[in-house]
Amino acid sequence: MRSSAPPPASRTRCCSSRPRSPACAAVSCSRSTGETSTFPGSVIRVRASYAAGQLTTPKSGKVRSVPMAPDVAAALVKLGHRPHYVADDDLVFVGVTGGFLDPSALRRRYDAALGRAGLRRLRFHDLRHTFGTRMIAKADIRRVQEWMGHADIQTTMKYLHYVPRADDARLVAEAFSRPAVTDERHPTDAPGAPAPAS
Repeated sequence: MRSSAPPPASRTRCCSSRPRSPACAAVSCSRSTGETSTFPGSVIRVRASYAAGQLTTPKSGKVRSVPMAPDVAAALVKLGHRPHYVADDDLVFVGVTGGFLDPSALRRRYDAALGRAGLRRLRFHDLRHTFGTRMIAKADIRRVQEWMGHADIQTTMKYLHYVPRADDARLVAEAFSRPAVTDERHPTDAPGAPAPAS
């Protein structure tokens, strides 16, 4: 099966039994809207994009593999046990006729899920940024670049400011702390100190 987010031109009704699955897959797998993928095991292979009714190469121009969080992989495996649309070239998240999801139906389900979770309104694409932000704190920048399909490392570097470092607070404290006085002289004996009154 291949997975895809809603293409703008699709007009089929959404009938997924797991309405949050596209959102879970997007945040945990770093797919862009319109990208299609396959998922052998716990890895998604992004191999195409769907825009304006056409399948094309992903926006980076390269097929890429992206690891999935275990709960996402388990949810997608369950979708593989449904009675229809389980062939290698079938979509994972399908409309009634097995085609692409209707973007407005997916958007309504996504907005409803945000409301149930008590989250502020987020664009679906923001889930991709969440993936980048979470992964840059755990993986090296080259892996994150590959997983997100960035052609230029500079694009991935935008996520670096989110990387927490355990010793940052200590370094700042050291930079602004007063040096310890190791001179045994009386403060008024220090060079440049005013002479004591006699």
